[in-house]
Amino acid sequence: MTHRLLVFLMVLMLVSTLASAQRVTPIKITESFAQQPIERVLSSIESKYNVRVFYNPDWVRGIIISEQANDESLTDFLNKLLGNVGLKVEAYDAANLVVLPTENFNRNVRGADDTAVEATETVLEIGSGTGVAGRVATLSGYVKDGRNGETIIGASIYSLENEKGTVTNGQGFFNLEIPTGRQRIRFSFIGFEDEVREINLRSDGAINVELFEGVVSLESVTVTGEAPDENVRSLDMGVEKLTINTIKKLPRLLGEADVVKSLVLLPGITTVGEGAAGYNVRGGSVGENLILQDGAEVFNSSHLFGFFSAFNPDLVRGVSLYKGGSVPADLGGRLSSILDVQLREGNYKKIEGNGGIGLLTSRLALEGPIVTDKTSFLVGGRASYSDWILNRVDDVDLRQSSASFYDANIKISHEINPNNKIFLTGYSSQDRFSLASDTTFNYGTDLASLKWNHLFSPQVFLSTTATIGNYSYDVTDEEGLNQFELNSKIDYRSLESSLEVDILDSHKLTMGVKATLYENYQGDFVPAEGSFNLTQVNIPKEKAIESAAYISDEWDVSDNVSLSLGVRYSDWRNIGARDVFLYQQGVPMTTGSIIDTLSFEHGEEIQSYAGLEPRASLRLSMDASTSVKVSYNRMRQYMHLVSNTVAVTPIDVWQMSNYHIRPAVSDQYSIGLFKNFSDNTIETSLEYYHKDTRDVLDFKGGAKLLLNETLETDLLQGVGRAWGIEFLIKKKEGVLTGWLSYTYSRTKLRAISEFPNETVNQGEFYAANYDKPHDLTIVAEYRLGKRVTLNGNFTYSTGRPITAPTSSYSIGQLRSLADYSRRNQFRIPDFHRLDISLTVGRGFKKARKYKSEWNFAIYNVYGRRNAYSIFFDESSNANKLSILGMFPSISYNFNF
Repeated sequence: MTHRLLVFLMVLMLVSTLASAQRVTPIKITESFAQQPIERVLSSIESKYNVRVFYNPDWVRGIIISEQANDESLTDFLNKLLGNVGLKVEAYDAANLVVLPTENFNRNVRGADDTAVEATETVLEIGSGTGVAGRVATLSGYVKDGRNGETIIGASIYSLENEKGTVTNGQGFFNLEIPTGRQRIRFSFIGFEDEVREINLRSDGAINVELFEGVVSLESVTVTGEAPDENVRSLDMGVEKLTINTIKKLPRLLGEADVVKSLVLLPGITTVGEGAAGYNVRGGSVGENLILQDGAEVFNSSHLFGFFSAFNPDLVRGVSLYKGGSVPADLGGRLSSILDVQLREGNYKKIEGNGGIGLLTSRLALEGPIVTDKTSFLVGGRASYSDWILNRVDDVDLRQSSASFYDANIKISHEINPNNKIFLTGYSSQDRFSLASDTTFNYGTDLASLKWNHLFSPQVFLSTTATIGNYSYDVTDEEGLNQFELNSKIDYRSLESSLEVDILDSHKLTMGVKATLYENYQGDFVPAEGSFNLTQVNIPKEKAIESAAYISDEWDVSDNVSLSLGVRYSDWRNIGARDVFLYQQGVPMTTGSIIDTLSFEHGEEIQSYAGLEPRASLRLSMDASTSVKVSYNRMRQYMHLVSNTVAVTPIDVWQMSNYHIRPAVSDQYSIGLFKNFSDNTIETSLEYYHKDTRDVLDFKGGAKLLLNETLETDLLQGVGRAWGIEFLIKKKEGVLTGWLSYTYSRTKLRAISEFPNETVNQGEFYAANYDKPHDLTIVAEYRLGKRVTLNGNFTYSTGRPITAPTSSYSIGQLRSLADYSRRNQFRIPDFHRLDISLTVGRGFKKARKYKSEWNFAIYNVYGRRNAYSIFFDESSNANKLSILGMFPSISYNFNF
């Protein structure tokens, strides 16, 4: 009932918005100006008509005009006013106008290094004193989006005279060490108009700049938010970064852009099948991926059986996935990857909203200022209503089933002063599904984080984050004779402080500490009163403290050589109160071999583990468009996801490293060649990786994982090895954009016990469940017009491994029994699928406040019934389970 009420409220809000939406009335102007500087005219218009006009002062400085308007459109008047000097005006929306050069403009700052810029009479004085010739000073500040006041990550700052530059960090802050004196500084970011400021730098000082989104022509569409040669010049290797604009351009399953499914289209990232929750990275299991949302840990990244991710696309700012190649020292805790999802800050200038309605879900987000230019809010929610589809299928059990989810986000951002900023983020989600009106599964996540950014000086930056989180699931059965309730959860609290120090313009030091307290409740099974043959089970709580200290140095040795060295020291302490079983030596570990029990008091240390995690990356530039990179990373994992199913389920068990279970350790080596073509509009990369792991968890044959008080008796700790080659070619500009990626990889495990009957596959390496050697993806976007875009993606991958019966036998009158192969000896059929979508925009004229688009998509165009799994009946006959055939969808998305 709760989620239905939420859906009703969202729809009601949407209907109200649509009902009140109307075309923006053009602003009319009646004015007369005689011998006035253009700057003064524009300032007067801004004040009188409550609009903002964005322009480069160098373009209009010194120009005197005489003009009048009589009940004339404001944009028409400004175009008449500026047309004679080769400028034009575009209305971004009703309250924001931007001045742009035309082809006839001959005083523009093109931003090329060798382009002269007309000297200006007005120079911005920065710092104090007279400025000693040859002395180096630091220019610092923030680069922000002029439309909403949010800081811009990765914006470029470049001194045209000194040919030195830098980019803004994760908080939109920059510092650039340059000689003192008069010079021009260019501020730029993909998709935004360049801003050039002429300054006289006397000593260390600050400048904050706003950039405004540019008017993009059909021929100059880009699909990235980084510097054009970022992939070649940076130290990043094995790192995938996507902006939300890129994610929203991909074909949308069920009409909604999806963060996780977008990542799966990139090299080295796979899933075990359609509808599977989670993802696999470079030979790692789903549980070997750390997922962060604004610094808070997320244990389950999926909704609705994996068809939707946990992240609301309307609130996401950007996504970074570290695949183990160049993992920063401040990140750790998992063997395979770190997914860092950053949320937007919210509009500091005006109220805005966006949302969408699809076949299965609806969403709505609002943002705006609490205190203009100081404090902003961002709230959003999603809810599903998928039962109507289940009610229309032929299967009786499915018609009696139900599935739904909701999630909600809130973020408050506040600038205390130029040197201090705080962010408060909250998130809550809940999934619910029931099978044939019988067993009901519920799982949910609650997160909160508080972040404080403090600027000690232009060279020293401190970030401190406190988080609290909870992931829980419960299973209930309220029908029949054996009714029960099963509850499980993980609670955690975390505190981290990180310090960034820039030294001599060539070294960037990062150091910090982090501590997390985990409390793991694996399960309480409580039979209902009157249930038969059911026994209450209470698994004791596990508790541990994971802490880490780290330091790294990113060193620009020269223009052609960059080096990053870092080390992370992690420490894990499993603490009481808890009882630990001791087992007899020399025999298999079973419940029958328990010989004693150790009891630990509250807070008493049960077992501890610790170790160093070195990190190193090197970039060698061969020329301006080519570089070679090598890297090494060691990762440790103390929290293990234990599962014996094909895909992750909500009731899989998280197991801590403890008295009997050691932490897993991985070492990954990578080398890559990065090459750009056609003035950085085409990117290519070829990467090879090799990863060795030890003490990775696997299960024994016939293992019981759920509600097992002696879980260690059903587990083995083995070794793994993974290797692969990843190729990517990406076209970033033009009417047709997209990429092609291909990965060849292998992942093998070996689980050996000192007792032969427990050893898997007689001690030989076997393919992991997620081993899929060949993986090919093609993604394309074709712009049919300014408002119409056609998207498509094709994926192909080798079928995953399975264990299958090779023969059957009967004993007397007993039924036929299957004799199974070695573990994962066979494979299901190969997987391939084509998806397409068409997006048609409406109301995208700059002056309109209300904008919308329709998205028409077809998932699995040619209707291939890809095998999700193969199961065998009592007669050992194979049966294929498929999740989805062809599935068309339509969604309506809007902004206001």
